[in-house]
Amino acid sequence: MRTRRQIILIAMSMILFSSPGCKNSFAQEKFSDEKIKEMIKNFYTSYITINSFGVDDRKKSDSVQRLYCTPKLYNFLRKQYMGPPGKIDYDVFLKSQMFDIRMLEKLTVRKDSMKNDVYYVVYTYGKEQTTIELRVVKEKEDYKIDHVFIKGIDE
Repeated sequence: MRTRRQIILIAMSMILFSSPGCKNSFAQEKFSDEKIKEMIKNFYTSYITINSFGVDDRKKSDSVQRLYCTPKLYNFLRKQYMGPPGKIDYDVFLKSQMFDIRMLEKLTVRKDSMKNDVYYVVYTYGKEQTTIELRVVKEKEDYKIDHVFIKGIDE
């Protein structure tokens, strides 16, 4: 009777651990990370490209932000930029007051090793390296930037 119970337990655990959910969970997580990194790179490519030509095309810039950011972040940034002078005097996605297409040359995205929803965008411009910390969430079927950590506001 005891042997029969052990056989049943072994069979049940084999069925449980051979299920598609268990086999693919690591692969799905890796796929999600790659999809998120690709989304972030696409955002930065569009955002920097639109803004680097010196033409203040607010509509195009806003449409890129609306496409890649949650409404919560978009509305928060509008309030910060339109608020009292001196609240934010630089672009939070770049930590800079300038845009240059060359920022994309050495732009990388990496995931935080401890926080599943936090990613770092690092770019080198000239001799200066800049790191931007972002929080990403899944909204319906897409991933979107939900928060940009801003010095002086998030502290």
